[in-house]
Amino acid sequence: MLLRRVIAHVKAQNWTAVALDFIIVVVGVFIGIQVSNWNAARGERSAERRALELLLAEAENNVAYSELTIYRAGLLQTDREAAMARLQGREPEAGDPISGIAHMDRYRDMTPIHAAYDELSASGDLTLIRSADIRGALALYNGVVIFHDRRRREYMERTPDIFDLASPYMEVEYDPELRLGHNTQIDWTAAGEDRNLVNAINRVMGDQLAFNERRTIILDHARILCDALAEELGKSCAPPDWVGAEIRGEPIQ
Repeated sequence: MLLRRVIAHVKAQNWTAVALDFIIVVVGVFIGIQVSNWNAARGERSAERRALELLLAEAENNVAYSELTIYRAGLLQTDREAAMARLQGREPEAGDPISGIAHMDRYRDMTPIHAAYDELSASGDLTLIRSADIRGALALYNGVVIFHDRRRREYMERTPDIFDLASPYMEVEYDPELRLGHNTQIDWTAAGEDRNLVNAINRVMGDQLAFNERRTIILDHARILCDALAEELGKSCAPPDWVGAEIRGEPIQ
């Protein structure tokens, strides 16, 4: 209809009307483009907020997971210290020395929960996040986790099998009444005189201390990421209390 009217105006050489029709067309196209851009931007902002919400929930769980892993690692470290005390002829103040020997050369990983991150990476929605602080916190967090896993593999490759080295001084008896199904006794005096065993344990204990520091670094970066996401959403980082649940004997949600 508009085209026929423009043609009619041209034939009548009514240039004022032609100019008005042209302006109407241009303004209409401009408004249409602006509305389309506004709808697209609104859709992107909605997708960005969804991405941030998913990442925040995951970051809160990763803080809780890191705290739980560090708590469990601390219990094992107490057991290792108990084993060291027995090898040195001392009575341990706390911990299970048998567990300490069994777990002396085990390095707990800190593999994060990353289902939401993987989903957003696959869909491309991570690129919608405009905050440079959040992108930087994500990169740093993932970087320290990757480095931690690489160091963990290096530690495991260079660490001897402590349980195997200690086996000549062990007696293991089957006992169905016990939770593990067996009872282990160790001749701590003889084991403490084995310099190869003691030296290997001393090296492992040093590595375990260094590894504990790496776990703390991961927890610190998990908290930084969680706080950055929460601030962007106008919320607070509120990780669940998995350590408390474990202490109370409750299931971890």
